[in-house]
Amino acid sequence: MSDFHHKFEEFQEKYTEERGTIVAINSVNLKSQTDLRDQYTKLILAQYLLNRINLLSILKVEQPMEDMVFLLKDLVPISIGNTLKLFSKTVHKDRFSYLIHMLINNPEVFAQIIYFFQVLDIISPNDKTFFLFSTFPAIYSSFSTLKLQDLAISLINNLFLIHRTLHGRNFSMKFKFLSDICFSYFLSTNPGQFFGVLLKPIIREFKEIIAKDQYEYTLIDERLSRRPYWTNCLIFAIKLISRMVQCISLLPDPAITFLQKLSGDTFSNIFIFESTFCNFLENPIFCTEASILHDVCQIIRCSYPQNLFPSPIFKDITDSSLLEQVNLDIFFNAVKQFEVSKINDSLSNSIDQCDPYFVVSPRDLHVMYAMTKTFLVHVENKDDVKSLNDHFLTLSDVTTPNDHNSVLLIKIWSSGDERNELKLRPTKNFDDIIDGLAFLNAKEINFNSGKDLAEQALLYSQKCLSLSQISRFTTYVKFLGENELNNAYESVRSNVSDLSALSDSLFSAIYFVSTERKKIEEETKKFTKNFVLMKFLPLIESLHYVDFNFSVQDVFEAKEIIPRIFKAIEQHITPMNFSPHIKMNISRSLFGSYFNSIDRLLNFQEKAVKNVDATFQKFITENGKLCDELSVTHKALFDRSVKIFNAIKNTNDPTINMDIVLDGMHLVKNLQPKIVALALAKTNNPNIIGFHNFMRSYMLENKMIMDVMFDSQEAKHIQLFHNSALSIRQ
Repeated sequence: MSDFHHKFEEFQEKYTEERGTIVAINSVNLKSQTDLRDQYTKLILAQYLLNRINLLSILKVEQPMEDMVFLLKDLVPISIGNTLKLFSKTVHKDRFSYLIHMLINNPEVFAQIIYFFQVLDIISPNDKTFFLFSTFPAIYSSFSTLKLQDLAISLINNLFLIHRTLHGRNFSMKFKFLSDICFSYFLSTNPGQFFGVLLKPIIREFKEIIAKDQYEYTLIDERLSRRPYWTNCLIFAIKLISRMVQCISLLPDPAITFLQKLSGDTFSNIFIFESTFCNFLENPIFCTEASILHDVCQIIRCSYPQNLFPSPIFKDITDSSLLEQVNLDIFFNAVKQFEVSKINDSLSNSIDQCDPYFVVSPRDLHVMYAMTKTFLVHVENKDDVKSLNDHFLTLSDVTTPNDHNSVLLIKIWSSGDERNELKLRPTKNFDDIIDGLAFLNAKEINFNSGKDLAEQALLYSQKCLSLSQISRFTTYVKFLGENELNNAYESVRSNVSDLSALSDSLFSAIYFVSTERKKIEEETKKFTKNFVLMKFLPLIESLHYVDFNFSVQDVFEAKEIIPRIFKAIEQHITPMNFSPHIKMNISRSLFGSYFNSIDRLLNFQEKAVKNVDATFQKFITENGKLCDELSVTHKALFDRSVKIFNAIKNTNDPTINMDIVLDGMHLVKNLQPKIVALALAKTNNPNIIGFHNFMRSYMLENKMIMDVMFDSQEAKHIQLFHNSALSIRQ
């Protein structure tokens, strides 16, 4: 056997093996790409839903029932058939996509359009707000990539440049849209986790202290004052800013980038803080303790330069040394120095691997059409915006301009050069050669060169070869040598390596996109729950007062109300076809109000529990050593849960204690049952037993109530709490 013969056989074996690997990896990658597209679609729909809840949460005017009902339903993209009916011309989705592409990539022009649109009273205030909190984040895909973040921040900077040129520092209500567009960007980055971690420990520490003096007024200098209350709020504000610095890393990276690029001097810092943090803290949908947090923000405003931003409660601050500790510059300096993590890059890169879309409603497109049309009608020199004007002339408005109850996915315009698609080395020649030799056993034929191999292959299997394979053997194989074989193998090895890297990249992309989606869905659920409680239920109760009047007057009436609640749900809530978790939130709120009224009537949680201290101590003595076996991570979770369970109070409504239990049990759900019980006992908090007694009497005994109030995971947490409390009391 010649040297060439031996090397070719070796090459054929290794090349075939690598091709098999490529087939396997391609199969996996194809599935991964499908999964990534699915996760990405869910992500952008979740982002749009969150933005819609943000919109309705900031609106001061009550919304009609039909708008609220749609808000609480899952999003369903418009079908292709209905999409065609939405436009009077064909391929209009692409034309709108290109219009949006032109605008967001020209922030100077887009800023002029928005400023003109917002300042003039050409359209309703609702449409202006709709653009800021729905259309703006939608067309920038909720600022989910680095490029879109930079473009959006550039747009906002251009808006401020226009405003400073025209009006200086005049930020009257007419120009509130500048604050709103900052708040819209901030909300769309999903900062809820930051605020949750930031506020919970301070609220637990100060809520009772602040509530005690909240409505205590005294006459000081011929005016009513709450100085002790404001002093407590001042201490709260100091701790708040200190924790904001500690928790910076929990702010979403797009939010940090936004703060870094727009903050600067004292005036800018105050404006940004008011537009983002204060607006979030003072909204009851976003923060359930908004009334207290509003007063804390009032205290922070006392730290502003009073000649520019006078505060009505400044005279009530008697300790100037404490007020000096309320310093926003400390926070903004920490933000400036913070290095944004690579997580944002990873999410951005992950989304870049998809075919990016944005989600809009027909009303979003109508607003975009109307504002662009209005601007082009009034612009003095159309030559400055010739390309925009030329393209706009090819557009027409949507056929249902007021429809924001449907959504459609529109592909983000791309020139085709922006995608970083994987480019494999060409191996077609050798693929055909190897496939052509599949009909021959190279060991059984004699060849000493590429020319010999080509002749033998054509002699024995020409009838089995395709035209392209015959072409390879008659032209390419004749000139094969060791270098060509080595280069071919190097190419196929390189392709395997690149495809493997793509596979890893796709798996990472699925992880980052799905993780971001889950975070958004969690915040959406939380805000939706608050929205249901504070806006939806009051409206439906006012429309159907008799059916939704579940107040408990005496103990004998209590059990009769339960069937009425189920009947009201069946008659008024079920026909609205809400998603299961929305219906569960509504049911939990209705039954929660019922439980709260029972507890207020009977003071059930406050009833004394005998020998509770001794019971706790006995359990700790018998099981305390279990803590020694915990890992560092589990010990940290254990300690945090003890602090959370300690917040259970007999003065709390049962629904508040129930949320505390769910929070605590979520932390320790993977620990041994005895250790979970030990976390309860370590609090030495008798109110835990009082709440447990209430749950046993009114909730746990009724499976129908449990089924409509809790999802499967929450039901496990409640059962874990019940079993743990029983374990302590045995």
